[in-house]
This record gives sequence, structure tokens and C-alpha cells, in this order.
Amino acid sequence: MEQNLRQVNNDPINFGQNSLYISPILINDSISLNSLFILLSRGTGSKTVSISIGLYSLTGSTFSLANSGSRSLTFSGGQLGYQSITNFSATQNISAGNWYFGIIKSTHTGGVNDDFSFYGASIPVNINNAFPGKIIGGILTVTTGALPVSVATSGFDITGTDEHFVPYILINA
Repeated sequence: MEQNLRQVNNDPINFGQNSLYISPILINDSISLNSLFILLSRGTGSKTVSISIGLYSLTGSTFSLANSGSRSLTFSGGQLGYQSITNFSATQNISAGNWYFGIIKSTHTGGVNDDFSFYGASIPVNINNAFPGKIIGGILTVTTGALPVSVATSGFDITGTDEHFVPYILINA
């Protein structure tokens, strides 16, 4: 198992429907990706949401999609819990190093957009994402209904506090 956070704060974040959010993960040892879990909270009432998650590599200033999975969730009542994504395009060996997860929330029905929040941790100050040569998170400036096969880092808004949120992701190898 591999996780991108050692501690999950009580920091919910919500990003818009059909917005691609990208977040880094450091893989410490080579592992096989066949399923993962995300921590998601849901508001009250009957609701449906589809979530797509892509594993991206970064070469130069371009993210490239290596693998992806998705899940549609339908539920009623407010809850906080782990949701699994198990239908990846293929089991994949992930080598140690820096990788990125892209997340899109789409097909949202039965409530307002704020009814679904991801939990993780956020950086409480605006650090302007200014680490030399690396992007540490962001939200694509145009909406998309699907995970792009490749996307330039220049297409991401990387300057706000929400853009530096890290959703909790647990890889079950």
C-alpha cells in the first residue's frame, strides 16, 4: 500500500464539476496499481456523482496519462467515507518517483456542487507553486468532461490555496 499523506486533516475541498484537479504523489517503492481509495464526504439527500482518476507522469512541462479508472456513486444521507476505484484500464507497475493524480468530478445530480467534498490536507498559505521545475498541484483553467491524454502544465491555475489542496489517496497494491 502507498499513500500520499501521512495525516489527514479535517480539510474538505470542493472543486467544480468537470474541472481537472492535479495533485502530486511520491511513490517510495515500485508497486502495482490495481485499485485505490479516496476519502469523500457527501451531503444530505439522494445524490449521484461520477469520479474519474488518472495517473499522470510529468515530462518537461507536459502531463501524460498512464492509467485511469472511474466510478459512479449513488447514495442518500450525509456520509464521510472511503470510496474505491477498482476499474483501472490495466494493472500497472508504478516505479518509485514523482507521479501525479488527476481527478475529475462529473455527472453530478441531486444537489448543489458543494454536496461532494474530498478530504486531505491543504497548505494554508499561498506559496505560488514556485518550486523550481515542479508543479505541486493545480486546477485546469478550462473544463473538461474526460481525463486528457496529455496536458501542459501552463494550462493549470496554480496560485491559490485550493490549488494546493492534496486529496487523500490510498493505493492498494
